[in-house]
Amino acid sequence: FGSIRSAPPISNGPSVRLANGTICRATNVCNTKAKQLFHSQQASSVRARGYTTVHQFNVSHHIGHPCRVKCIAVAPGDSEFVSCSNEDSVLTLVSVKSGQEVSNFAGHQDTVISATFSADGKYLATTSRDHTMILWDVVTAKQILQFDHAKVVICCTFSRDSRFVATGCQDKVCRLWETRKGRETVFFPDHDGIIICMSYSPDNCFIASASADKTIRMWSTSTGKAKHVLKGHAGIVLSCAFTNDGLRIISNDEKLVKVWEATSGSCIRTISVEDFVSQSPASLSKKLTWTLSCVAPGLFTKFIIVACNNRFVYVFDITTGKEVASYFCKAPVYCLASGYLNMVAFGDSFGNLYLAEMS
Repeated sequence: FGSIRSAPPISNGPSVRLANGTICRATNVCNTKAKQLFHSQQASSVRARGYTTVHQFNVSHHIGHPCRVKCIAVAPGDSEFVSCSNEDSVLTLVSVKSGQEVSNFAGHQDTVISATFSADGKYLATTSRDHTMILWDVVTAKQILQFDHAKVVICCTFSRDSRFVATGCQDKVCRLWETRKGRETVFFPDHDGIIICMSYSPDNCFIASASADKTIRMWSTSTGKAKHVLKGHAGIVLSCAFTNDGLRIISNDEKLVKVWEATSGSCIRTISVEDFVSQSPASLSKKLTWTLSCVAPGLFTKFIIVACNNRFVYVFDITTGKEVASYFCKAPVYCLASGYLNMVAFGDSFGNLYLAEMS
């Protein structure tokens, strides 16, 4: 099932250090209150700054589809996920715990390109080559609304309050829709290339959209006006995402992974695939590329997940640019999604599915 490298867990010492610097001996009887205080302060600190260390990146391998996995999305709670191959017009919802199929979402007339869940878990949005986005009821697997477009709909993203869903289209336009009534509310036509990927900011005020025009544009969800145009990619921007604390935007093309400061729009880190990946004899026979990237789940706000065509999926610390974990897959990964708590899901070109738990 491949191999894994990760940073070792921090060993448990004989004492507990509180956030205020006090050291208490970790006995079984006398220091229960000290432990409770420690865990309370630790939880408060984590919520404020996110996890600063990845101790484990445990990956389980699943046989998923007969051909390349096209899209995958993890449901809120990390208990279920949907996926499909690049030949499917139907998505399958699967239980993480049992591995059993829960339901199917059938209604598209052509292959599905992308899928995403709303944060409240009520909706699933899917885009397709049939020029539509469909909004589904997750519980019943029934279609709620269909949003027609002039061309192929490539990507979609929900607002964090689940009230709106945005679409990116082959016609180079981003559109914002109400999830209850299906009314179009905002129209963003500033890109010069097709829209590849979109991400809502945690405060619902902005959307970052990545395009074949080699830019990411951060624009207002209320006015449709651009705040930043992020330039510096060498090719088509394949992905973009706000970190869960809203402080940064992550993006990649085939050569570069970039980390942007959301407030200023400045690039604060670049990871080049040629500079990072070791030039082993196996990799010299083909051009090395980043295939996709996503932010790490939940409170792992200082980490990103990046897939390479050398069959590795890497975890990077964005503050240092260093690798902290990696996993070697059976085939190159072209499908990658972050969960809501600690799960990352990805699929390779042989149809295999992988679920990774971060801790």
